Amino acid sequence: MSTEVKAELIAVGEEVLAGQTISSNTAEIATMLAGMGIVPHHHTEVGDRPDDIAQALTLAMERSRLVIITGGLGPTTDDITRPVVASALGLPLIRDENIIHIIEERFHARGSTMPASNLVQADVPQGAKPLPNLLGTAPGLYIQYDHCHIFLLPGVPAEMRAIMRETILPMLGELFPGLEPLYVRKLRIVGLPESRLADLLADAKWAQDLGVAYLPQENEIYLLFKGEKAITDKAAEFAYQKLGAHIYAEGDVGMPELVGQILRERKLTLATAESCTGGLVGKLLTDVPGSSDCYLGGAVVYSNHAKSVLAGVAPALIEDLGAVSAPVAKALAEGIRAKLGADLAIGITGIAGPGGGTMEKPVGLVFAALATGNETIVCKWQFGGGRKHIRSRAACWALDLVRRHILGAWEHL
Repeated sequence: MSTEVKAELIAVGEEVLAGQTISSNTAEIATMLAGMGIVPHHHTEVGDRPDDIAQALTLAMERSRLVIITGGLGPTTDDITRPVVASALGLPLIRDENIIHIIEERFHARGSTMPASNLVQADVPQGAKPLPNLLGTAPGLYIQYDHCHIFLLPGVPAEMRAIMRETILPMLGELFPGLEPLYVRKLRIVGLPESRLADLLADAKWAQDLGVAYLPQENEIYLLFKGEKAITDKAAEFAYQKLGAHIYAEGDVGMPELVGQILRERKLTLATAESCTGGLVGKLLTDVPGSSDCYLGGAVVYSNHAKSVLAGVAPALIEDLGAVSAPVAKALAEGIRAKLGADLAIGITGIAGPGGGTMEKPVGLVFAALATGNETIVCKWQFGGGRKHIRSRAACWALDLVRRHILGAWEHL
């Protein structure tokens, strides 16, 4: 086995600390490092304050061999990472004429002149190695200080990503030879709450021999197994036996991508009539390139009038049973399927809240139907959470109906 490399990630920026921006850089870098066999022990977020940045760096150097800092390399007055790191390490800032030339050429290529404020991006701690940034003006920097390897990266995600992939990952392979990529199985689970999932897997006695993580998302749960390959594969096999069709995919394939792929493979088409989800199912499908091969389109039937005009739902049916009912969901699916000539169709109606609920029909009640031509399947769900969560989960679970029908995966539903 390879020697463990303790690593720490530091995200700099007031907008990150205040919650105005989520540090996606941290998650991306951690994923890239894990692919090499390096798992960060600490993630730290600090604002644009010299003392806080210096303190975070000092602490990170005490407990880690690898420190990666993102943010604060721009040309504005609040971009202070370079001088603060130099000061914390006792290194003078040296203006690098080669970096100035590169930045000037970058502006000339855009047909403009480099502003004087960009000169500070050429100030580097003495002995630091600039790392090429082909997408922006701020180069990354590498500093070796005692036992610690320190990397400074721009906070712009595309720039960070390019420097990591093209320069830093190859460098880490040389700095830490013998690294072994972390073996991970990522199972994507739909239709189960986290507590029920934990109960189903509770008798996995061997779980102590590997890392197990339950990562709830808005519409699903990621179940991660990581460790030695044999035991990790055994854990995944056990999960498949226990969870069956609730595991809809592995890795990075999401529900919309998977449903589109299955529809194309079976040469099937889909249409939608959506009330409470407001077209979200259609959006999820069309976010995926190539969806025009299988998704014919749909109607947002928010009002009762729209349900009748666009999906052919009888007004009397709505008047007698209410818009949020199983028969109306069924009529929506069958009506839009007939109008668009699709092989399959989804109909959704529900109460997304925060108002509009009653004792009989509370907020979070959703009916979803799948019309197949031979039959129409109707499901009733009761979701918790706020309006956005209810709509998002209803859309995802409706797509899961399509998956389950085509694959015949109805166990545990």
